[in-house]
Amino acid sequence: MQTYWTEFCLLFSMNLLNLVSPGAGFAVIVRNSAVGSCRIGLLTGLGIVASSFLHKSYTFLGFGLLISQNEMLFTFVKYAGCIHLAYLGLKCLWEGLGKKEELPRCTLPVPGRGATPSLKGYQGFRMGFLTDLLNPQASLCFMSLVAATVSPATPLKVQLFYGFILLGTSVIWYSCVALFFSSSKLQKYFLSLRRIFESMMGGSMLYLSFRLLSLSTKAG
Repeated sequence: MQTYWTEFCLLFSMNLLNLVSPGAGFAVIVRNSAVGSCRIGLLTGLGIVASSFLHKSYTFLGFGLLISQNEMLFTFVKYAGCIHLAYLGLKCLWEGLGKKEELPRCTLPVPGRGATPSLKGYQGFRMGFLTDLLNPQASLCFMSLVAATVSPATPLKVQLFYGFILLGTSVIWYSCVALFFSSSKLQKYFLSLRRIFESMMGGSMLYLSFRLLSLSTKAG
């Protein structure tokens, strides 16, 4: 039991550092929370967690090696992820640099009014899910963490317990991010600087797209 506790603490701490490091998922949640609402941000985060559940499941079951060792499959997923991130980046840049009248308006929730965010709940969930799912770096990074911290002799049920704790941590973290960036004060401030913010998010996502393009299967 002491061995399991030690490797879990090591895996948890390393995964936590990776979780809070800004990446594509973090950028999408921040953008959707600020543009839409806390609910949209939370659903975006749940989309990422749903994808993360798939990554963690096949990693603990041993299928994660298929992606890292199959160059054709890895290449397909990598380019699909690049296209998706580039699409999100260009979309943000279009909204940030477009003409004023073409910029989609975000209606803030106002007490006593039925304000509707510019994004729908399912759109936020889908955006978060695809952003994480089409990012082989997320899978390869987690496989590396597991390989470095979890013994092959650890029972599968114990490893699955590790995975559920890590998923719970992700839910808490992404919920906090969505709550913070969807506050009314931050939203009002964001609207005054929306063009700059959208342009920065677009540039960041395009950078992440090119960074993902440079990955190789050796990263695992």
